[in-house]
Amino acid sequence: MIANFSQMNRIADAAGIALDGPTQMFAEQLIDEGGYRNFASAENTEPIGTARRLAGRGLRRVAPTALRARAAISARAKRSPG
Repeated sequence: MIANFSQMNRIADAAGIALDGPTQMFAEQLIDEGGYRNFASAENTEPIGTARRLAGRGLRRVAPTALRARAAISARAKRSPG
């Protein structure tokens, strides 16, 4: 099952299946730094606008802290007697 998922993921990546909006907002910096726009399949992904690019940059700064806080809240809720 895991091998099949890996295979399907690689096929999707090679086909250039477009990223959804939130994923693309977070991935823009990696896409730029990795030079992934140079691949032919990059034509399948629409570029995002300036506002979404800036929002993604801001969210990348806040997201790690917010996710750690959310994990801590979940862990406390699991430990407390219900």
